[in-house]
Amino acid sequence: MNENYEFNTNELYEDSYQKAEKILKNPGKIDKMLMRLERKLQGLPKLGDALAYVPKMGMLISSWIRGDYTEVPVGIITAIIGVLVYFISPIDAIPDFIPGIGLLDDAAVVSGSLYLVKKDIDEYMAWRIQVGLDETVLGEDEFDVCTE
Repeated sequence: MNENYEFNTNELYEDSYQKAEKILKNPGKIDKMLMRLERKLQGLPKLGDALAYVPKMGMLISSWIRGDYTEVPVGIITAIIGVLVYFISPIDAIPDFIPGIGLLDDAAVVSGSLYLVKKDIDEYMAWRIQVGLDETVLGEDEFDVCTE
């Protein structure tokens, strides 16, 4: 590694947050982001239970933008979009193309964010069941990654 290379995670997070704000203002970009997210998830080996929440994050964002489910504050939606932007970006703290470890930072960012947004995702999934969109919802004990 180049000794002059400095990595600043704050800059990456700020960049992801700014992209999230732009995406939030343009609903057409959400679909493109979710398609990229789906492609990325299809190629992942199992990196932990937390990654199973990534598609649920995408569904929550889509429902919020369509106005179907608006019980979540815009700050939570923006934070989730920022996490997803970071997740789908191939160049981040540990670039995705590095075999074996390239997705570890993505899993860590998703896991860390779940601690902050778990309640909102659980409430959204319960709403989906209530309105007949899903048959099951995750139990409280299925989110242990956030409390460990």
